[in-house]
Amino acid sequence: MRDLTVQRLPYERLGEAYTLIRTATHVSFERWLEFGAELIKAGGGVIAVVAADHYIHGVAAFRPWTHLRHDAALEVEAMVAFDLRGNDRVKDVLYKELERIGREHGCRTICFNMAAKSADPGSRARAGLERLGLKLETAGFVRELPGEDRLD
Repeated sequence: MRDLTVQRLPYERLGEAYTLIRTATHVSFERWLEFGAELIKAGGGVIAVVAADHYIHGVAAFRPWTHLRHDAALEVEAMVAFDLRGNDRVKDVLYKELERIGREHGCRTICFNMAAKSADPGSRARAGLERLGLKLETAGFVRELPGEDRLD
């Protein structure tokens, strides 16, 4: 896959990945930059797959974390791949780099957080992760609290 390279994005370049991140997370540009800064500060970061055309075709946001079930883990908050060829080339490159980063951090597992609809049987996002050899093991549930009761 010589036409694809992986780059770790510094904070100053996080904006270049926003279009792809937005498709998966629906967060604002400001929240993306804030979150990216938090990841970098915590020892994680953002990697991008860049094609020969110099455009980002895939992005993953990650951080090393300790999970109750999995001990040391690389937690992937978002992984988005766009491949015009209709295969998993970009996603494969992203995942291989995440595995390398995970091993570098002494992680035993890689954990993905995804929108609930992405975990539905038959969803493209879930099928793509399963083709990478991952399995759905747990699901997270979220309850949003009313604005004035939130603790910041």
